[in-house]
Amino acid sequence: MNRADRAEELFRKGYNCSQSVFGAFNDVVGLDLDEAMKIASPFGAGWWQDIKMDTQIRQVWKKKRECINLFKICAMNLKKRRGPIFVENY
Repeated sequence: MNRADRAEELFRKGYNCSQSVFGAFNDVVGLDLDEAMKIASPFGAGWWQDIKMDTQIRQVWKKKRECINLFKICAMNLKKRRGPIFVENY
C-alpha cells in the first residue's frame, strides 16, 4: 500500500486530514501511529475556517493554539538533537 492509499484509509476511519497524512508517514519520523495521531490532531478539522465562535469554541481554539506552540517547541528540540527531518522519495 502506498502512502496516499494509507492516508485515504486513515481518513475513512475517521481521522482528520492532517492526522491522515501525518499518519501515513509515521514510520518516516519514527513514531507509532497513536503518537502521530496525537501530534497531528490540532492541525486538522477546519483550521483555517472563518467561523463565528462562542465561549466554548474559543476555549477549544485556545487549547489548539497551546498544543501547536508546544509542538513547535518539541519540533525545535528534536531538530537540534537529530537534525532536520526530510520526507523525500516516499
